[in-house]
Amino acid sequence: MRAAFRRGADTSGGGMLSASRHRSALLIALAGVLLLRFAAQQHRPLLARRARDRLSAAAHPLENAPPLVAFTTVALGGFRGLLVDVLWLRASHLQDAGKYFELVQLSDLITKLEPRNTEVWVYHAWNMAYNVSVMLPSYEDRWRWVLSGIRLLRDEGVRYNPGAPRLYCELGWLFQYKIGGDHDMAHRVYKQRWAETMSAFQPGPRMAYGALQPAARRRLKTELGLDADTMRAIDARYGPLDWRCPEAHAVYWAVAALEVARDGLYLPADRMLFQSLGTLFSRGNTAYWMAGDKTPPAPDPALFDRVVDAYRSALDRYDDETIDYAYVNFLHDATIVLARANDNAMARRAYEQFAAAVPDNAAVPSFEALTRTP
Repeated sequence: MRAAFRRGADTSGGGMLSASRHRSALLIALAGVLLLRFAAQQHRPLLARRARDRLSAAAHPLENAPPLVAFTTVALGGFRGLLVDVLWLRASHLQDAGKYFELVQLSDLITKLEPRNTEVWVYHAWNMAYNVSVMLPSYEDRWRWVLSGIRLLRDEGVRYNPGAPRLYCELGWLFQYKIGGDHDMAHRVYKQRWAETMSAFQPGPRMAYGALQPAARRRLKTELGLDADTMRAIDARYGPLDWRCPEAHAVYWAVAALEVARDGLYLPADRMLFQSLGTLFSRGNTAYWMAGDKTPPAPDPALFDRVVDAYRSALDRYDDETIDYAYVNFLHDATIVLARANDNAMARRAYEQFAAAVPDNAAVPSFEALTRTP
């Protein structure tokens, strides 16, 4: 009897345990259903947000993509990442070995395997324009590599990632610093070649939009990625600009970045905007960079108010004290530049704005002391 009682007790306990397990499984299943329902409710808003920010491959497919790009983005799936990792290592070895043409071919394959990865486009464009170009002794060869980096971003990277403001900024960066800067010994060649390219559309200091024939407009779009109507709108807001200057194109691509940025806010693009406009104001005379012309760079007083407006717009939209410092420095330098150009009226205007922008605890030199020739 005792044995039977113990067996009966054991049987009863097992039944209770089994029921408890069933209840747990039921609760887990119910929780899973509720979580799936919650996820389904969030699915549509997420899709709408991705479409709004132009991040959805379905909403923005790879239109007119080469067959290899279309194939790899669909057929390889997640295995693309593993293959790209291997190719990245191979690309590093090729660069170390100085096999530049093979590196370009491999880079092209990597971008086709990961066309939606902005980091891939940024790295390879930077690599061609900066790392590879400076290793070549011929300045003309360097220019071709810089141009290849520009084309990679402009003709392919932006095309496959139209909603990525960083790519527009990286493209503008090549114009602002690689061509417009002076850190590369070949920078004069870069400036000359770009000025010569744009002279086919703008032979003088200003673009004559009304005189642009339909064929020239198409060439601007297909060869340089520039929309003539957009250029005209930028000229009306920020210009007049000399499109033979690389900084004018930095302005163009900064504006493009802000147009696709969320809420129109992207600090790197605004920085590029007021910095490039500031450079155009200070030394926007392209003739100096044209072959055979020794006219020294000169300031463009017509752009002063445009630069000030760009700074003030950024100050209103971002809480970043570095913009304040940059604005004060611009007004300080603009006062000196205008005074040395013998435009005393504009120099005093710049000085008054400089004195008003300087923090209260900082000393402000007199106009005469600031503009005195050393």
